[in-house]
Amino acid sequence: MDEKELMFQLTYMASVFENRDEFVTFIAKHAHDKILSLRKELNGYVSELCPHCSREATIEWNVEQDGYKAYCPYCSKRLMLCSMCPNGNSGCDFDRETDSCKYNPKYHVKEKQ
Repeated sequence: MDEKELMFQLTYMASVFENRDEFVTFIAKHAHDKILSLRKELNGYVSELCPHCSREATIEWNVEQDGYKAYCPYCSKRLMLCSMCPNGNSGCDFDRETDSCKYNPKYHVKEKQ
């Protein structure tokens, strides 16, 4: 679907809803559901852009078992696996001082092998 078709469909969908808030909630929920389904398709792999070397790293990883912190295979610096976070972009509580969040406590870091 190209951008023009997407805008047409979104405009139509917006006209169906009684108010803007309902429409935004609907879109956000379906976008979040789509992101979750795409994550499942990765089948044990995680892709994340490294903030240190700006390369996209795809690694074999299980966030439930290994946590949300890994190491970049290119520059060996720490990667936060934010794209896998159940919160998405909302409700992030990352703390730069402790280099951790509620899904990734400071003590839960799998060292690179």
